[in-house]
Amino acid sequence: MKLYYSPGACSIGIHVLLEEIGKPYQLEAVNFREGAQYQPPYTGINPKSKVPTLERDDGSILTEFPVIARWLALKNPQANLIPKDEETDLRAMEAMEYAVGTIHAQGFTRLFRTERFAPSASDHERSRRKAANRSRRGSRSSTTRWQARTISAATISRQPTPRCSMSNIGGRSGSACNCRRTASPISSE
Repeated sequence: MKLYYSPGACSIGIHVLLEEIGKPYQLEAVNFREGAQYQPPYTGINPKSKVPTLERDDGSILTEFPVIARWLALKNPQANLIPKDEETDLRAMEAMEYAVGTIHAQGFTRLFRTERFAPSASDHERSRRKAANRSRRGSRSSTTRWQARTISAATISRQPTPRCSMSNIGGRSGSACNCRRTASPISSE
C-alpha cells in the first residue's frame, strides 16, 4: 500500500491508522506548497487533487478520508478499529464524518485557506474568526457528546503507536514522519 499525504493535512489520520494496523506501506508526500496536487503525476493518481489517497496493493486507488479509514478497518479486523455493535459503529462513523466534513472542512480549511472562501481581502479576517469559532465549537461539543453517548473515553484517547513519531508529519515543516516506513515526495518540479 502507498499513502499519498501532505504534511499538516488531514491525511495524518490515515497515517495513524496504517501505523495502528502495523502492515507495511509506503508514504509519498504531495507538495501542496508547490501545487503538486494540481499537476501530473498526482492528477493521474487522484484527479480530485486532494489527500489522503491510498493506493492499494492491487494498484487500485481509494480517496476520501472516511472511505479509506473504513476500508482499512474492514480489511484489518485484528486491529479492532470498528466497534462491534451496530449503534456504536454508526456513532463512530457519525463522529468521523463530522470531524472531516465540518470541523476540518468548514473550520481548519477556512482558517488556513481563507482566500478560497473569501476572495476579497477585506473579508479574510472575518472569515478566519468564523472558522476558528466553528472549529472550537465543533471540537468541544463533539468530544463531550461522543464521550457521553457512545464512544468510550479509551477509544477517544488512543495515542499513535510508538513505532511512529507524528511530530514531523503533522507539522508545517514539509518533512516526512520518523517512522520506519519509506517516504518519497511528489513535487511540481
